[in-house]
Amino acid sequence: MLLLFIALLAGFALGTIKWISPNITNLRGVFINGGILLLVFGMGLRIGANPQITENLRTVGLRALFLAVLSAL
Repeated sequence: MLLLFIALLAGFALGTIKWISPNITNLRGVFINGGILLLVFGMGLRIGANPQITENLRTVGLRALFLAVLSAL
């Protein structure tokens, strides 16, 4: 938790510095998208590695797919 707080403060500090090149600040979208993709990938790894979830996936079936699509929207 402390590491997340430090990262947030470091990002805030770098974002408020006015002498940073606009090229670097324009990369924030790349960092945000990359972070989200890593998060979703990690969630997929955790779900796929859990045998209880993968065994019950067929019983849940269409309802799970429906909830996943709604969550993504």
